[in-house]
Amino acid sequence: GAVSAFHRALDLLARAEAHVYGIQAYSYLSTTYWQMGDYENAFQCGQAALAICEAQHMPERRRFAWGDMGAAAAMLGQITAARQWLQDSLDLAQVVSDAPQEVFCRGHLGHLALSEGDFDEAERQLQAAYSLSRRADTVNYVSWLLRGLAEVAAVTGQAARAQVLAAEALSVAQANQQAGEVRAAQDLLAGFR
Repeated sequence: GAVSAFHRALDLLARAEAHVYGIQAYSYLSTTYWQMGDYENAFQCGQAALAICEAQHMPERRRFAWGDMGAAAAMLGQITAARQWLQDSLDLAQVVSDAPQEVFCRGHLGHLALSEGDFDEAERQLQAAYSLSRRADTVNYVSWLLRGLAEVAAVTGQAARAQVLAAEALSVAQANQQAGEVRAAQDLLAGFR
């Protein structure tokens, strides 16, 4: 499957000393593991990418490694470390004007704040990520961001807004053929009824 294909690609990239592509491949593999619920391997991919960044003196590319490590650490319950890595990645993404990475980091920071019960921060980060995603090429994140905003609306007593956002999340997921997101949005909507 995808994982073995990434491992073959990483092997070839390492042999070719194509370090920039190696960092990118580790990031894609980290996201794949994350979506599979394998957060340990997702984290290790981030660490492997960071090692390349350090060895090859590519400090600006650390934003990918830090973002992946932060996203995985959040799911592993390492909240303080997760927030720090995501914030470091976000800061660097803003310095180099990497809008997709900014959307990624703000989305994860927003979901982290939501899980921690900090609904103002969750709303702020998710709304910023969603607004930016309209201008950046980050269609894969839109349904996930809308779902987060729907959850914030639901827990802060805005039931009607929550339903509208969840329905929009479902519609976006269906349009982008994201099966996992479709199920998640359907579950969320069912919970509001």
